[in-house]
Amino acid sequence: MRFFVEDLVIAVAKYILIIMSRPPRLESIHERNKSITYFVTWCVQSKVAVLNNDPYFSALKTAIQDADRWEIEAVMVMPDHIHLLASPFHRDESVGRLAGFLKKRSRHLCGGTWQWQQGTFDHILRSNESGEQKWNYIRQNPVRAGLVMDSKDWPYQIGFRSKEDVG
Repeated sequence: MRFFVEDLVIAVAKYILIIMSRPPRLESIHERNKSITYFVTWCVQSKVAVLNNDPYFSALKTAIQDADRWEIEAVMVMPDHIHLLASPFHRDESVGRLAGFLKKRSRHLCGGTWQWQQGTFDHILRSNESGEQKWNYIRQNPVRAGLVMDSKDWPYQIGFRSKEDVG
């Protein structure tokens, strides 16, 4: 009997460790019927400033129109990197696949000869508060970089309108 109880305790402890070591799946963090938004950033290799120009911006806008499985809510094109907020129409969509598509398609459309850094930084926004924080962070990026005095003056952005503009 003693060995049975010890074996049972060990088995239960192993089970708890296995369950506790697994991160929660997306479905358990976010309700299935609620949309999710990703904050995504990717950079040009060696941080070369090649993106803040009309031909690239036009190419990116075309690539975004072709990304028909996503709602692209906002985009900020900086000289050497891009920030965007995007929501998939279906939760099973891969944010890495979206970023890879936009990187490849936009570079091809504008005839770019630079290379992208591998991968992206992406983060699921978990609340309206973090969404507002990311929105403001992205929106103020050109101002912090000293490119413009007011974020409204930066020409390479999509979807950024202040509450005053909308109201």
